[in-house]
Amino acid sequence: MGKVVQGGGFQRTGALDNPSRSLLAALTKLETAYDLNDGSQIPQYLAELEAKQLNLAKKFLRNESMKDIAFKAAASHISKSDIISQTVIEEDDDEEEDEEEEEQTGGCRYCDRTKVFRENNRGMQVHFGLIASGNQVIKDAAF
Repeated sequence: MGKVVQGGGFQRTGALDNPSRSLLAALTKLETAYDLNDGSQIPQYLAELEAKQLNLAKKFLRNESMKDIAFKAAASHISKSDIISQTVIEEDDDEEEDEEEEEQTGGCRYCDRTKVFRENNRGMQVHFGLIASGNQVIKDAAF
């Protein structure tokens, strides 16, 4: 297991083992409940959370910081350090605010917005298929 970083380099990070039987059994129960209830109960749980625990609702309900932006496959991630190393920019007085904004936008504050191919505005869905099924994390869009 490892990750391919920009520029084509490979960094080994570890190895995966098969999931435990108890985890597989729990997943089967979740899939069955999903099918029997005509989909996810997550929106219902979030509505209950909003009604009963307003302070927690702010943390778990959709907001602008959860906006999902999808870039074309050939688009490379651009971080603030990439921009600083390429050009001299004027630093803001409020450095912490910049870092917080970059965290909230998924670290793509400096990425080329002309390379966005769609905005994901669909409702919440539960995916029961493989996730991270490969033996590498791809960190380079051109890989």
